[in-house]
Amino acid sequence: MVDPATSGPEGRAWHARAVAEHARLRGEPAVEEWRAAVQAFGYGQAYEVARGQWRLAEALAQVGERDEARAVAGEAAAAAGRMGAAPLQRAIAAMLQGARLAPTAARADGVLTRREREVLALVAEGLTNREIGRRLYISEKTASVHLSNLMAKLNVSSRTEAVTVAVRRGLHEVT
Repeated sequence: MVDPATSGPEGRAWHARAVAEHARLRGEPAVEEWRAAVQAFGYGQAYEVARGQWRLAEALAQVGERDEARAVAGEAAAAAGRMGAAPLQRAIAAMLQGARLAPTAARADGVLTRREREVLALVAEGLTNREIGRRLYISEKTASVHLSNLMAKLNVSSRTEAVTVAVRRGLHEVT
């Protein structure tokens, strides 16, 4: 067995994550273990930091630290959105929903940016990311990032669901 104390930063990070995952699999919230894993991956593994924040938020919710869980999950969702990590965004959204930490309609309404509202309107028209990019003079990838961000904020996992939820919440009017 390798001693984590003599490992480099990557080895220590993976060891911290293994310890946290082991505790989680035993049914323990492991808040401190997840904090250590998030901190250990801070050397430059953005995806692993976001993934660790997701699990940390889950653990915080289990021990009743709802406000901190919501904040940590928000950081993880924002990072996942910036990276275009849609599966991670969906996992975070599902955790928020399951723990009843999902944003309310009023909060979602207040946090959609002007550009996200523009992208949402074009999604409602049935445009692809490439078409949205052309219409807004942005790249296809940037359109995808805006879409991922608004989907995370609305706690949805598909384009259709984003439009449906937005209409229901009064964030978008069907014309």
